[in-house]
This record gives sequence, C-alpha cells and structure tokens, in this order.
Amino acid sequence: MVVIIFLFSGCRVSFETGKYQISGQVTTIDGKEGIPGVTIEYEINGRKGYKQASENGTWEIRANSGNRVKIWAHKDNYLFQPAPYDFTVRKDLSGLNFKLIGWTEDFSDAWSGWDEEYYADGSSQEYILVEGGSEYEIVVDNEGYYGDDPKSISTISPLLVPQNYTVEVTTYHYYWDKPGWEKGTSGLVFNVKNLNNPGEFYYIFRVRPDEGEVEYLKVRKQQSKTEIVEQYKKRNNQINYYNNTISSAVNILKVIQNGNRAYLYVNGVEVWGNIPVEQQNAEFIRAGLYASADPGYTYTARFDDFKLSSMGYAPQPQIMGNQSIEIKSQKGIEIK
Repeated sequence: MVVIIFLFSGCRVSFETGKYQISGQVTTIDGKEGIPGVTIEYEINGRKGYKQASENGTWEIRANSGNRVKIWAHKDNYLFQPAPYDFTVRKDLSGLNFKLIGWTEDFSDAWSGWDEEYYADGSSQEYILVEGGSEYEIVVDNEGYYGDDPKSISTISPLLVPQNYTVEVTTYHYYWDKPGWEKGTSGLVFNVKNLNNPGEFYYIFRVRPDEGEVEYLKVRKQQSKTEIVEQYKKRNNQINYYNNTISSAVNILKVIQNGNRAYLYVNGVEVWGNIPVEQQNAEFIRAGLYASADPGYTYTARFDDFKLSSMGYAPQPQIMGNQSIEIKSQKGIEIK
C-alpha cells in the first residue's frame, strides 16, 4: 500500500492511493479504435474523482479491498456503454472497457472525423462556419454534365453501429429562398457496409424540398457508377391531409433501422414504416450524409445536428487491434 505524507502547518496527513489497480479503455463499438478526449468519472465510497483517459482511450485508477466503486466515461455529445460500472473491489480489475454507442455532431469541431474533399469539377464537402456555430456542406457540381443522370456525393460518419440504430440529421438547401438557382436533393445514406467496393449495396433517404418530394432508394455500387436498384417516392399530398410535411426550407430526416426493417421520418412524421431492408453481412455498419445535383445544375446542401445511436446493444468481448477507422466518401453518377 502506497502512503503519501503531506505537512500542513505542522500537521501530518496520510492518504492511501489504493492497493488494487482498476483499468480499461474507451473504444468504438467494435473495440478496434480508442476514443481520445474522454474523462473517466468515478466514485470510491461516495467520494468523487476524475481521470483523463489517454489519447488511445486507456485509463487507470486505484482502490482498496472493500471499496464501493462506480465508474463512468464522459465526453460531450458522446454516449458510452455501460453506464456506469458499479462493483466492490476485491482484486485488480482490468478490461473495464467502455464502448461508444451514440454520438451527436453539430460540426463545431473540424477534427471530428468527417471527410473534407475538393474535387476537380468544383464539387466539395467541408466544415463551414455559420452565424452561431458551424455546419457541414456538400456541393455537387453537375453543370458540365450533359447526360440524363444526377451526380451525387455520399459520406459516412466516423461511428460504427450495430444493425439496430437511429440516425437523424437537419438539412437544408443553401439557396432555398432562390427557387431555380440549383436543383437536387439532400439526406441520409444508411445500412452501409462500404460505399466504394463494386457490388456493395446501401440505402438513400432524401428530400427534394423545392418540390415537396421525398424518396428512398436501394443502390448498388458499380465500377464507375451507382445503380439504383429500387426507388420509391412520395409527395406532400401523399403523406397526409395537411400537405406540408416536407418544408421548402429546413427538414429533419430520421431513419430507424431494426435489423431487416426500417422506419423513415421527415420532420417527425413517419413517411414509410416497417419497410424491408436487405441486411449487410456484417456485425457493424455505418450511416452518413448525402447530396445530389440534377443534370445541368449545382446543388449546395447544408447539414447540422447529426445524431447516431445504437439501440439495445449488449457489449461483446473485445478484440483490440491497430485497425484505424477510415472515413470514406463516394462521388459519382447514379443510373437507373
């Protein structure tokens, strides 16, 4: 047992640092990547303390036998599981790992992991400063293309989730008050295993705000293009009696995927419910952002308040490795 001696005005005080080591790591949900910037909050017999985890998410505290210990992982806009660990100390404990299961992104941190790209045709994707904060912008330039197909950009978030999750984003057309300047769509990609490998499939949920229209699509990646396999559309007057679900300005899109079923919402209204979804052959998948431009046009989409969280996931044994998460984007032409 380590004892530290302090002297204050002639008084001697002893403080026990703890005989037993308690340690773990904060990681992505697959256990393959440590999360930086996490604070470990703990209570030992009701006495609170804090510990900053290392850059790769590892942490360690000490306690004595019989101590009652509670431990949480905390980082603004992040959700971790479990919450908390709660136990009585009897021996050294390792492997008390926290997994990242939820994330809220307001794009105020340009290092949060989204792709920033600038393409030769004038398209781009980047963090943008706005009044009161930041947003993420995708510009798809299709003015120089004379075919009949839209160009699009999809980009996936840095957070993995199991196949039961919720994803939501606020999106708007930057020139929403100037009809006809630009034409296109914005929204979400979901149920993504990989955006770029030929033969891979995923889904798109998007709005065309100037026409009050919403779509969901299943697409499959080809060598140089993305093939639309399934496509479904609804207009405002087909959604409900009020005919105003899809706004010409700002829209909040939400997808709930529960295994092989999905529920799609615009501004809190369920537009499609219990639709069949082909599941990926993977334990963990991704979701992200999407924008497209009609032939002969450019489209500028802005995004804010991205929220992604897994549902009902029980932590599994972790296999730690050195595989880093690579954020991927896919730009190309969509064909029917």
